[in-house]
Amino acid sequence: DKEFVEVKECIPRSNKVVPQVSPPPVELPKPTAVVDKKNFEGVLALRLRGLPFDVTEREIEAFFSHYEFEENSVKIGANSSGMRTGEAVVLFKTPEEAKRAYLDKQGENIRHRYIELYLIKKINYLAFEVSYDKKGTGTNFDKNLTKENKGRAVKLRGLPFETNENDIMEFFKNFYVKRGDIIIERINGRVTGYAFVLLQNKLDVRRAIDELNYKYIRRRYIAVSYTHLRAHETLRYLVCRLLLEKK
Repeated sequence: DKEFVEVKECIPRSNKVVPQVSPPPVELPKPTAVVDKKNFEGVLALRLRGLPFDVTEREIEAFFSHYEFEENSVKIGANSSGMRTGEAVVLFKTPEEAKRAYLDKQGENIRHRYIELYLIKKINYLAFEVSYDKKGTGTNFDKNLTKENKGRAVKLRGLPFETNENDIMEFFKNFYVKRGDIIIERINGRVTGYAFVLLQNKLDVRRAIDELNYKYIRRRYIAVSYTHLRAHETLRYLVCRLLLEKK
């Protein structure tokens, strides 16, 4: 006890308050963007919104120049009157490239316009309303398609301007197609990019759409569809039009 008292008395007394020193702040890693994987399921294309109304396909291709997209897959939107909507779609080669472009390019500019990007599936890309020339669409189709042959015909869209009947016969080499079954639409002697082909029956029509849609003729991929789906309309508009025609 005496030793304890002596030691205690040796400790100097002070009225000063000893400040508490807080530990240095720890830098936490910055949070990364969290993306819901469900939003990417089945996605193979992007929809652009807010484009200049006179935008060109080349400008959009340049916008995605660091990403792998399908050649000639840019489609610029138009309404039923042929007026530009300020929207477009692009088809990418893989879902991963579509995702990467979506994350990297969201909110960037084309010229002075801020561009919004939306993930879409390939079926939505195919149904997208595109710009078209009213004078160059549907003239030969209406003259050559009849009630008897319309059910066994398919329409081709996106043909190279130098396309001829031999190219199309090669395209349908696994089907029975004669030269007389091919009608290439021309306006003022120039190929418009559209044609239709008469097949043997409705089963061949279904098979041709399944097997040949978005396959290539020369350097361009070709959209193969039913003849009653016009170039500028979606499936929704098609249903409405057919219902009105029945009335």
